[in-house]
Amino acid sequence: MLLDPPRTAGDAVASSAAAFMAECALIDLNDQSIPDLDAYRAVADQIASFAQGWRTQISAQRTKVAEAGSPDKQPGSNPKEPEKPKKPLPKPGKSRAEQAREEAAARAVQWAPSFGVALRSGEISMDHVVALGRVRNHGCVPAHE
Repeated sequence: MLLDPPRTAGDAVASSAAAFMAECALIDLNDQSIPDLDAYRAVADQIASFAQGWRTQISAQRTKVAEAGSPDKQPGSNPKEPEKPKKPLPKPGKSRAEQAREEAAARAVQWAPSFGVALRSGEISMDHVVALGRVRNHGCVPAHE
């Protein structure tokens, strides 16, 4: 199936997400009333906000772990040689500008985790997090936290 998520980490989460997506695909939107369609759109907006926030938090954590030292080091590698953080693979279907925007948001969430939580809950948008990344006076961000 086209919407099947990868089966690498969190198989229970991945399988329940796949089941939910399959269930949504079975809904015939042609038979729905305007209030029902509005309700479906509201749910879709919540899902998109959650997914975007979760993805941003995952990217921030990935960067943090990569900078601390790669957990997937091969045995016998030289411990004195500093390992460079690996860049994530390019995402198919996303422009470089979109990927750069996601990376900027991930950096912002890394030093202001409450923004990642707010993004994930739908209280703020990705634009808010990207704007946070442009703040020049980083000293006032901990006061916000």
